Amino acid sequence: MKLANYKKAKIAKKTKEAKISILVLVVVASVLILAGIQLAIAHQLATTGGQIRAFEQETSQLQTANLQLGQVMREAGALAKVAERAQALGLKRNPIVVYLPAQVTVASAD
Repeated sequence: MKLANYKKAKIAKKTKEAKISILVLVVVASVLILAGIQLAIAHQLATTGGQIRAFEQETSQLQTANLQLGQVMREAGALAKVAERAQALGLKRNPIVVYLPAQVTVASAD
């Protein structure tokens, strides 16, 4: 009878050790999987951060170019510049200029 109890105790101990081994294996595997997922997410965030930085630099360059082009447009559209260019092209002022009144009365209540 002692032998049977001893065998049962030994089997129970091996079963318990096997369960503990499986539990340790599952915990280690879970930790490794979570570490891999965390590493993948960190890589994705770093890559996205680099892309955002590149987009911000491109945006800054485009804004600078836009400001420069706006300045060029304002300078080209200035009346003095237009008059100077017109004279360079051979255009002359019209000596006969007709000025219209600022407001033309179409109908009156009087």
